[in-house]
Amino acid sequence: MLNLVFGLHMYQPPTQMAEVIKQIATESYRPTLRIIKDHPKAYVCIDIAASALELLEVHALDVVDLIRECLEKKKLFLVNTAAYHPILPLLPRTEIERQIAQNLYALKKAFGMPSIPHGCFLPEMAFSAEVLPALRRMQAGWTLADDVPYQALYGPHVPFNWVPSEQGTAIFLQSHLWQRRISFIGLPENRQYANGRVFAGELCEGVRAWQGTDADGYMVIWLDFETFGHHHKHLEESFFPPLFDASSYAELKLTDPDKLLLRYPKKDTVIPAGSWSTSSEQWQSGNYFPLWADKHNSFHLHWWSLVHLALGITERAADPNIRRLGDKMVYSCQPWQYAQGNRELARAGLHYFERVLESGTVQEQVRGWELLGALYDLTRG
Repeated sequence: MLNLVFGLHMYQPPTQMAEVIKQIATESYRPTLRIIKDHPKAYVCIDIAASALELLEVHALDVVDLIRECLEKKKLFLVNTAAYHPILPLLPRTEIERQIAQNLYALKKAFGMPSIPHGCFLPEMAFSAEVLPALRRMQAGWTLADDVPYQALYGPHVPFNWVPSEQGTAIFLQSHLWQRRISFIGLPENRQYANGRVFAGELCEGVRAWQGTDADGYMVIWLDFETFGHHHKHLEESFFPPLFDASSYAELKLTDPDKLLLRYPKKDTVIPAGSWSTSSEQWQSGNYFPLWADKHNSFHLHWWSLVHLALGITERAADPNIRRLGDKMVYSCQPWQYAQGNRELARAGLHYFERVLESGTVQEQVRGWELLGALYDLTRG
């Protein structure tokens, strides 16, 4: 038996353009959620960032209604995350807690949840032990990490019939191999997996070879929601209905991490830092978050210096509007876009810092504008 956790990550940056969010809603969110709502065997985990909810409530409110319907029908299993998608291990603990608490408030407001979700998705699956005290305080019993850093430290054998636990928090390791096969479905070697039945069959066959023919194990796969229909047109149509049909087979069952914790034992394990974009080579060199905090990337270095300076201002701000700007300014897309060579998009969120600096001391403003000037210079041309 393979117990499969299949998760979708719903996030949009606070600077996302209206026409883009409308396009994504049309191509991805609506058609995928309708399939999930209507298919009798559908069961998918989903984490939803407050920044996405805020945009949907303005530009595609019916998508929020669809999510609510799927939750009521128990077709979706809701997971918490951080409100504006920062790289949590690089923030102070108070900010980690604030981001998680804000997102929980947004979920309760949108969906009227009777209880707190037991799990918390870390943006970009960026994990380090520094996040664990905040997760415990926010009543999160489990989170996720990618299995590449784990394999870089421990070797190729990833847990499948027990759950790693560190400081009392369960940490499920997602299959980087199978996640990438869907994320990069446009590559010739992956195109077959666009058919959900083929995917399910080869997944079960591969797991049997890995775990053993009589094994009872689990696997976790988590993807950006936009993979289906936006990044890969009509993938939701060819993938999800056959996958859901396949879940009626005795060897494949769609489930959620809460149920896995009831089925498999936890074992104390140290989980290495990293993200779902960290290669083994990058991990070995100590570059745990290369797309967001690369020590050789000047934009990243200046940006994080500015983040910590600006957070010092927002933490003591009496004006709630300044505090709110401080929440939005740390979203992960700015350093990510620069790492991808998209300078204009990397510059898009710098205006948040400009407004926060206005509330700082003279010394903070001088230093802040030095850092902002360097960032603007790096994003020109």
